[in-house]
Amino acid sequence: MMMALTLTLTVSTTYAQHPWAGKRVGWFGDSITDPRVNAGKPHYWDYLGDWLDLTSYVYAVSGRQWDDIPNQTRKLQQEHGQDIDAIVIFIGTNDYNEGIPIGQWYDEVDTTVVYARHGPKQTVSRRMRTLSMDKNTYRGRINNALQTVKQTFPTKQVVLLTPIHRDYFYGGEQNIQPSEAYQNKSGIWFDPYVQSVKEAANIWAVPVIDLNALSGLYPAIPEHHRYYNDPQRDKLHPNADGHRRIALTLYYQLATLPCQLDNGAAPAPLKEIVPEKPDYDNPLMWYRKDDDPKGKGADIFYVVSTWEEDWKTSEGRTCHYADVWNRQHRDHMTIEISKAAEYMAPGNRFYAPLYRHTTMETWITANDDTIRRRTSLPMNDVCQAFDHFQRQRDQRRPFVIVGFSQGGKAVVELLKHMSDETYRQMVAAYVMGFKVTPEDTASCHRIRPAQREDDTGVTICYNTVKDTKFVNPVIANTIFGINPVNWRTDATPAILHDSITVTLSPEYHVLVVSGYDGAEYKPYRDFLNVGDIHSCEPWLYSESIQRNIALRTSRFRRK
Repeated sequence: MMMALTLTLTVSTTYAQHPWAGKRVGWFGDSITDPRVNAGKPHYWDYLGDWLDLTSYVYAVSGRQWDDIPNQTRKLQQEHGQDIDAIVIFIGTNDYNEGIPIGQWYDEVDTTVVYARHGPKQTVSRRMRTLSMDKNTYRGRINNALQTVKQTFPTKQVVLLTPIHRDYFYGGEQNIQPSEAYQNKSGIWFDPYVQSVKEAANIWAVPVIDLNALSGLYPAIPEHHRYYNDPQRDKLHPNADGHRRIALTLYYQLATLPCQLDNGAAPAPLKEIVPEKPDYDNPLMWYRKDDDPKGKGADIFYVVSTWEEDWKTSEGRTCHYADVWNRQHRDHMTIEISKAAEYMAPGNRFYAPLYRHTTMETWITANDDTIRRRTSLPMNDVCQAFDHFQRQRDQRRPFVIVGFSQGGKAVVELLKHMSDETYRQMVAAYVMGFKVTPEDTASCHRIRPAQREDDTGVTICYNTVKDTKFVNPVIANTIFGINPVNWRTDATPAILHDSITVTLSPEYHVLVVSGYDGAEYKPYRDFLNVGDIHSCEPWLYSESIQRNIALRTSRFRRK
């Protein structure tokens, strides 16, 4: 979302709203969790320890199966008693590799039981089930393990993690493990071992986090070997990057679960930290550049993208919004704004407000509800800035609205916000690096997709990828698009800078480029610039956009 991705991860270690911050956690499992295994260091629990200031008690042992969890439970109890807050269990892949039969959850027998309902009690025949404790089966092992854990730590939170996908592992001539594409020696696929952990959550009333799905780790494809220890010999154990991805998943999933269950206290309500609102009468809140001496151009209203990550207040509270009164935050936004002004301001009057944009962590959640909730504040800021812009400018002049990334979302919201009277003075709206959804077009008749290079009152939308498989649904799952090089809405390719081919995908409405890899924009937290080239949007096509703003403005003025 940023123009230049130069900031580093700063997760608050005193995240006041995260229920696991500062807690004591026991970690049970196998080699993926074992601190003695060097394949992935730091481990996922190391990352979480740093981000959440956790105290971790790790009892995982390489090669262990579910039948070892009672042993790990007893060791935790012997060394720490009840002085823990939660236990996380991440195991099961070795049971699959060993070919442990799946078994059954319950043993059933015919018996009798006393029953009464609106009449005398009587002895009736019924089928009864009891939990299977067969240690020779996978489900029996899980039952035995969770019974031990819940009896030993009856007041503690217990969380299960499903085994992640696995591929080929070579640990020597006597330790060769095929991928999950093969059945094990008992003729069982990997899937039932994963599914059984999910079923155990309901049977034993414990939460489960489905890392098999949610972590996104998929060693079956070469593109994901970057997350594993050795692409040739070990696609079973995640490397540090793989562990970091697991940790990020757990960070947000655990945020939905209580950690302490036995202290008898309800969590204190915490208000979200919100920086002071902008004052758009204050020149500090604006970047302005008047470069229209002939008075024949347009007024450009530019909305900057995301520049801030979560940051801490002086009280250690985490904030999810940029602070426009923080000089560093203003300077960050001005880097992008001034660069955009270099090609948008000539022949025009350029205005860009600073606003309390939501941080990168909001987008990385990929959670629609979180994004909708946290973008409400910044979108309101932008709408208020636009109203101020309208009041102050010469309203006889046409205007153009442009936004990149989060700023692109703001452009869509401005189209919904403005009146039809205001809209009649709009030359065009440019949504760079963001999506327009069916809900957007259904709720606003002013959102009309551009069809050619000189139509007016339209919305120009584009997102750039190396291949359509890299479309980021959070930002680029759009209902329409246009090629900003040849201004076509079909798949006719265009040549940019003599060597770059830009083709619009009619199916995905995104720009697919070849001859350009966007190497100057480094991948950002497995979210941006990972096959998409999100950070290029305002810059790669700048010459085309500059000419197009002038062309559409000229056409508008001739109406």
